This record gives sequence, structure tokens and C-alpha cells, in this order.
Amino acid sequence: MADRFIAAMMTSFLFTLGAALVFFHDRFMMLPTAMITFPLVFACGIPASLVIDRLMRLLRLNRSAGAVFVELALYGAAGIGVTVLLFWKVGGVFFSAGSPMYYMGVAASVLYGLCLFALRRKRRSEVERCS
Repeated sequence: MADRFIAAMMTSFLFTLGAALVFFHDRFMMLPTAMITFPLVFACGIPASLVIDRLMRLLRLNRSAGAVFVELALYGAAGIGVTVLLFWKVGGVFFSAGSPMYYMGVAASVLYGLCLFALRRKRRSEVERCS
């Protein structure tokens, strides 16, 4: 669980910086972006990660390259799902076609998956080195 928390922190910081500078083209958008990103990553990202881990165990995919792509695709789908949920709760619209927010949701969730994957890989290499 500590890996998920650290990955959520890393994702929140990286995504906030990237979204403010690349998507909004304004460094003053970092605080408003962070006010949305941090709660969403912790409230939706960590539970989605737990569900994705259970799905991966049910699918019995080993840690091959194909399994990583399946896992990242599941994270992308979770990002779309969270974005749909956000549109529904905030704007009352269940689906907003053509919105760039879906790209941001997918980018944030895939970034979370990559951070979590990197942390787990680092932990495995440290365990193997100590053995």
C-alpha cells in the first residue's frame, strides 16, 4: 500500500506540473490543477489500482511485456471512467464528446500505472540484491 501512496504523490506532482505547463500553457494554473488532481488521484486512483491488481490476478498474467500493456490499458480505461464520473458529478453531463479532459484523465491514470510499475520494479531489484 505504501507503493500506491508514493506513486499517487509522484503522479500528482508530475501531472500537475505537466498539465499546467503543457496543456494550459500557464504556470499559474499549477495551484488550480493541483486542487483537482491530488484529491482525484488519491480518492479514485488508489481504489482503481486495487481493482486493476485484482483483475490482473484473475487473468493470471505474468509480468511479461504483454501483461504490462494490458495493465496500462486497464489504467487508461480507469482514467476514462473517472473522467466520465467527474463530468457527471460536477456538470451533470454523463458524457461530453470531444472533450480534451478525457486525454488528461487517461494521461494521469497511465502515469500513475507507470510510477507504480517503476516503484515495484525498484523494490524487486532491491530484494533480489539483498538475497
